[in-house]
Amino acid sequence: MLVKLGFKTVKSLPSVYHIMRKDGIEILIPVYVDDGFLIGNNLSFIEEIISKLSKQIKLRSHHLVISAFHQNRFEELQYE
Repeated sequence: MLVKLGFKTVKSLPSVYHIMRKDGIEILIPVYVDDGFLIGNNLSFIEEIISKLSKQIKLRSHHLVISAFHQNRFEELQYE
């Protein structure tokens, strides 16, 4: 489902999904069994992804924690 939304898996961490738009906005989603969380640098994009996911699967709950990370923080990750 995340792949259909444009996410790619990280080669060294196959349970971690990442998307980066051309404008530098990105989201990282680590997934463990049926739990996951979104880390991103744009609140609107995070909310958009949550909305799209909630249309596909039942989300039990989500708590929003606002944080920021450096734009180039994940540039060294390799994707499949």
